[in-house]
Amino acid sequence: MSDAEVVTDPLWGSGERMYPFESNRTFVRNSWYVAAFSHEVGRHLLPRTLLGEPVVLYRRGDGAPVALAGTCAHRQYPLHAGHLVGDEVRCGYHGFRFAPDGACTAIPSQERVPSRCRVAAYPVAERWKWIWIWMGDPDLADESLIPDHDLVGLSDALRAEPGCLLEVGGRYQLINDNLLDLSHISYLHARGGEERRDVVAAAREEIITDESVPYQRSRRLMQLERSPGGASVLDAWEGPVEFELTIDFWPPSFHVGCQQFRAPSADGRRGRHLAMSRFFHGITPSTTHSTFYFFAFGRDYDHDDEARTVSMRERNVAVIEEDKVAIELLEPYVDRPGRGPDFHVRADAGARRARRTIQAMLDREA
Repeated sequence: MSDAEVVTDPLWGSGERMYPFESNRTFVRNSWYVAAFSHEVGRHLLPRTLLGEPVVLYRRGDGAPVALAGTCAHRQYPLHAGHLVGDEVRCGYHGFRFAPDGACTAIPSQERVPSRCRVAAYPVAERWKWIWIWMGDPDLADESLIPDHDLVGLSDALRAEPGCLLEVGGRYQLINDNLLDLSHISYLHARGGEERRDVVAAAREEIITDESVPYQRSRRLMQLERSPGGASVLDAWEGPVEFELTIDFWPPSFHVGCQQFRAPSADGRRGRHLAMSRFFHGITPSTTHSTFYFFAFGRDYDHDDEARTVSMRERNVAVIEEDKVAIELLEPYVDRPGRGPDFHVRADAGARRARRTIQAMLDREA
């Protein structure tokens, strides 16, 4: 990264509280979030609570996704309990009908439909195998603000695959923190591969900021005494390998992890590329204390090896399920009344920097 700043200040000690955020707002609304995997949304009414609001998702007859406020403008009956009539949603309580733009088109008990009778219609965009939603000011819903899918690796080159969708009983910032401090790997996920994971935890982390890119990067670079396997080229490799682990954070809650393996270089430069995997984490707040976790993964090797794809999915989903358990154990304790300030260590630098970024976004919206 050309003009990057490598942040080496420890930012540690006690003081700053990580939870809750310092304003009455919890969610950044003027941002794109993953609302669903594409395969979840069809010619049926899918309910989902996003950023504290009920939403109903479906597809029009031409396949275009639609997201409407999830309750009827009349008596707040949940619209997912109604029916699709063509491209319109008919409320299952009193039969009010709403078009894809949110306007009410029919009230069975009267001929006139007041223009103010409508529900919110949220901008949506389909990228890769995800449907993204904007729940803030619709006039600001610029699709170019969605993380660049070619840049992050959600492209044909990596053959990205859906991993899982988990509903986590914890606030979204806990998951951000978890992804931005990988020193937990040696302990929370200490089942197999301990040698590599201990190295990951011990490696010095760099926080890299660059005003020319819309994300924050955390990077660890280390030497492994032997190949960890997991790819045909790594299975056959003998001897040490260079391992680089990065996490790119796109505020307020999208993360892209990258693992790169290279042949060691004697002159200190980057060695020959061997294999790369990427991991995509769409962290979408549901309520103040619950979150949807959309996970996907991709790789630049062994694309036709279905057994390796299945193994990679199972292995990584198991890790995320361990993260879910930890987040749900943490949630009841992090902002209990009377709790003192957090104590911060060097490994918290990325999480603290990200939290400050989100706080600034909340302040601007307030």
